[in-house]
Amino acid sequence: MKNKIIIISSYLLAALLYIIGPYTLFKVCEVGDSPMKCHWSIQAEAALAIVLIGTAIVYVLTKTAREKVFLSIIAVFISITAILIPLVLIGGCSMKSMACQSSTFPALYVISIILILVSIINIIIHIRKIEGNS
Repeated sequence: MKNKIIIISSYLLAALLYIIGPYTLFKVCEVGDSPMKCHWSIQAEAALAIVLIGTAIVYVLTKTAREKVFLSIIAVFISITAILIPLVLIGGCSMKSMACQSSTFPALYVISIILILVSIINIIIHIRKIEGNS
């Protein structure tokens, strides 16, 4: 039960940081006359956060270790996508000194890497449970 609370909390915290972090803690570049690429990257991150929230909700309802493994694999792919959006898929401002490049994207990378690690540990834990029951 403690593991389930840790995983759900991790998914929800990461989702919250994907959504509000770029506007509060690690601000993205200001939107001028026309939105820059970093604006669209942050919008895509918010969409991923919604999927991550859905993953957390489904995780609450899971009963088997196999289901938990699958949901954790989904979380890994969500996290990888959260890294790829600002890194290569959409991107941000070209100047490395801009807020998106110097603080927003690095913060999102750290959050995503932590979520990947937490999910992989969870996958290993539940695979061992599955193998122990076989």
